[in-house]
Amino acid sequence: MENIMKDKPWFKFTASNWLSGSVQLLSDAEKGTYIDLVSMIWKEGGQLEFNKILARKLRIDYSVACERIKSYCELDIMVCENDVLSIKFLDEQFKDMAETSKKNSENAARRWEKKPKKCDPMPIREEEREKREEKEEKEKKIKRFSAPLVDDIRNYCIERKNNVDPVKWFNFYSAKGWMIGKNKMKDWKAAVRTWEKSEDESNSNFKTWGK
Repeated sequence: MENIMKDKPWFKFTASNWLSGSVQLLSDAEKGTYIDLVSMIWKEGGQLEFNKILARKLRIDYSVACERIKSYCELDIMVCENDVLSIKFLDEQFKDMAETSKKNSENAARRWEKKPKKCDPMPIREEEREKREEKEEKEKKIKRFSAPLVDDIRNYCIERKNNVDPVKWFNFYSAKGWMIGKNKMKDWKAAVRTWEKSEDESNSNFKTWGK
């Protein structure tokens, strides 16, 4: 699904669906939350777990989020099964994209089979070929860095029981374009732990100096 998302970073949502569909029975606030959820579900590949953390990301109380999702399900514009949210028209688009991707791959394979093969004077040994394929497979699985939300940072700091200010940390790295030195940040949690260690050492030095 990740490769498909790279090809289609947007989803179809026509004006007629919005203006004449069941969504018009919602209040303006409910419509806003619905659009946020549609975008989140699309970004997550079609399914989104509903919990209190999601409610915080939506910037509404958990009880309010429950009521709104209940309304969406009653209007049949969203499905909630075992606290997992999905939307039918997005599922249909994911299915179409998967089928198109499969057909494109099959067509490419057929074209490759018909292409005249050149003789390789120095054939790659089986072991080297396996290593190359393994490396390529690992590179495919590497996910792009996604900047955390302040709430994500705060929750992690609470879990770590440290004194890191999540807002200060977020503003600092956000201003630096999420760079650590000359390199792009890969693991924000590791960066929090490094910050945590630096603050602990700073506080320790301050206490020693104060003596």
